[in-house]
Amino acid sequence: MKDHQVIDLEEYKQLRAEILVRLSLHNQLTSYTVAAMAAALTIFPAVPDVLLAISFLASWFWVLYASHDVFIFRAAHYIAAVLAPRLATDGQAVLGWESHLRKPDALGRQARKTGVSRSMAILFGGGTPVLVSIFWISQWPPRTLGLPLYGRVFATACVIIMWVNAIQHARFAARLRKNVSAAISN
Repeated sequence: MKDHQVIDLEEYKQLRAEILVRLSLHNQLTSYTVAAMAAALTIFPAVPDVLLAISFLASWFWVLYASHDVFIFRAAHYIAAVLAPRLATDGQAVLGWESHLRKPDALGRQARKTGVSRSMAILFGGGTPVLVSIFWISQWPPRTLGLPLYGRVFATACVIIMWVNAIQHARFAARLRKNVSAAISN
């Protein structure tokens, strides 16, 4: 193996390790979101404002989840488009697992999407409007005017802004995922 191939192989190992770390962070963000939403729904009768806080947190976690997704797919593209050709010698394919994942199965079916991204969009994206709706339904009609009401309206506006920001991040990640998958499959 040539010196540049040793360096490329080490770079591949580091990228794969980083991808695994980010996949682990995906799982943690998902678990934390589910736990936080469950806790919020449990204690909201006593502390209704917790629903707004958890809504904001769920949207923030969705931004982080999408950011990790972007890195994972950029790294996958780099591995397939740059490192694999440089590591190939004498026309022999390398990094077989990455290419195997994109090949049709024994029945000729193309690798199927798992639906995980859609499930995460439902969890992260759907949780926020549900929690905010439950909050405002439980608070209607407003019992007090003044600062508490204005503070809650402001908090709701902050949650909605974060939620819209998270949707934009998730859409970018989805487009990137689609484009990278298409580029690598060719």
